[in-house]
Amino acid sequence: MIASSSRLQTAATILLLGSIAIVVPGALNRFVFGKLTLAALAAGLAAFCPAAGRMVRELRIVLAAGAATLLLAAIASSMPAVAVLGRAPRYEGVFVLATYVATAWAGSRLLGPGRADSQTQVALRVLSAVALVVTLFAILEAAGLRPLSTNVSRPGSLMGNASDEGALGVLCFAPLFASAVKCRGVAVSAGAAAAALTTVLSASRGALVALVAEVVIIAVVLGGRRVIAVCAASMVLLTGLTFAVPATRHRVLGNSALAHHTVTGRELLWRETLTLDASHLPLGVGPSNYKTAIVREHNREWQQKVGPQNPPDSPHSLPLQALSAGGVPLLLVLLALSGLVLWTGGREAWRERGKTPPFEVGVLVALIGYGLCSMVGITSPGPTVLASVFLGISLSARTTVAPRRQIGELVIGSALLAITAVFLLAAIAEIPLRHAILQVSQGNAAEAASDFAAARVLRPWDLDLPDLAAHAFITYGINARDAASISEGAKWLDRVPSTIGRDEQVELDRASLAEAHGDFAAAERRLTMLLAHDQDNPAILLQRGIVRAESGDTAGAETDFLFTTAVVPRDPGPWQNLATVYRTEGRIDDARRASAHARELAQSP
Repeated sequence: MIASSSRLQTAATILLLGSIAIVVPGALNRFVFGKLTLAALAAGLAAFCPAAGRMVRELRIVLAAGAATLLLAAIASSMPAVAVLGRAPRYEGVFVLATYVATAWAGSRLLGPGRADSQTQVALRVLSAVALVVTLFAILEAAGLRPLSTNVSRPGSLMGNASDEGALGVLCFAPLFASAVKCRGVAVSAGAAAAALTTVLSASRGALVALVAEVVIIAVVLGGRRVIAVCAASMVLLTGLTFAVPATRHRVLGNSALAHHTVTGRELLWRETLTLDASHLPLGVGPSNYKTAIVREHNREWQQKVGPQNPPDSPHSLPLQALSAGGVPLLLVLLALSGLVLWTGGREAWRERGKTPPFEVGVLVALIGYGLCSMVGITSPGPTVLASVFLGISLSARTTVAPRRQIGELVIGSALLAITAVFLLAAIAEIPLRHAILQVSQGNAAEAASDFAAARVLRPWDLDLPDLAAHAFITYGINARDAASISEGAKWLDRVPSTIGRDEQVELDRASLAEAHGDFAAAERRLTMLLAHDQDNPAILLQRGIVRAESGDTAGAETDFLFTTAVVPRDPGPWQNLATVYRTEGRIDDARRASAHARELAQSP
């Protein structure tokens, strides 16, 4: 029985730490739900394992306070259902946030102070294996091979995007490096080197700063001539590697256009977020409501320097994210959690710094590194699951298993297995979703509708799915003049929950549908309503100008197109539409000048 429990504990540990990068077939490999499925399953299995520790009472109090604050903020928000269930792409609602807490609980239970030395070795080996696997794909992508679908501008390896890849490298590096400088193990040394390489290849400046901070903290905490010498040599190697990789060097020095664009966009986003949060200090705008709320703060500077493409669903800074989601109370909870990690976790790590390997030191330093990354990034399931595990390990205490607690643990395990089923079905839903999008692009409206319906059955709580289907059908239907696709788009728009009916994308789809049906007055009304809150959005301005031109209001169309040229002076689109309006009005010379200017802009770099 003891051997069986030990094997289950080892299996749960491997699954828990490896879930963030396990390669599995099909959709489970590329979407957040696959990793969440494995993480929730591992946490569920942990409930049936002997307890090596438990979360300290202070952590449980802070997490309970955070949950209560989020619930109140969700109820008070303009879209409560969205706030509770979460939205694409991160879906940080009740299921995902519960999984974060569950993985922290599982980390305490599996790798708490009472763990066997063999479990520490298992954890280090798994982290090393994760780092090596992720680094392999990172190298392939950095070489231009791109074996996986990731961010088109920067390689993202198994994590899906470069920022998550850098955060994962930071999380894996500290425990492995702390062990390597004390124990000289080949496996942990290889893993630490791989984690550092992953971070460098990600070209994430926040992750690079965090990596340097981790090396410095480990040198200070562990001390000793040899440790300091190894840390100093590592700093030299990291610096050399950073400047040896062209993409990373350009981002660090700010020479690339993408690097400059990121800094500019981030600074504008933070400024707008502070303006938004200043009006919602008591409870914020609510969880998952940021994407809709921030639109009202976008001004002309935002539209010119960033644009309406890829609207942000997070302020890309954890403190601001907390302030937006739950106001000042949630920000205080975050500060309390940070203080708890530094004080309680730091005190325990300092006591255990002489252990071989110094696992607690590495885990604490990893949390500090992840915190630094989160100051300029977003939370997403890949790295956050691992950070949650480390949080549970760092803030755990010794425990003894009492018979009266076994029923409660069985209930927790059963609940986590139920969440596992939710994530598994959600991950499977990606298969018909992918097929549906493909069928829409090929004009097979009936087959695409069937696939979307199957995905909705598998993921009934996903409030964004109906609009995803509607947007795909309407966009294709208008471009291809396909009446069947437009009809299907109308059906799916009717299924969009009223809770997200005020979302900008939903209203744009409704305006496009009205335009397709020839109801130009209704389309113009919806677009005008959107411009009341997002007056400098060039995409909406351009669309309203086209609708006005189609309805015969050439004067109104000219006004919209000219206004758009002032917002985005280097975009040829408005000038092309102006040329069309001028030709309609018989203003041939004006049309010729507008066309020439549009060609000039199109040819300029």
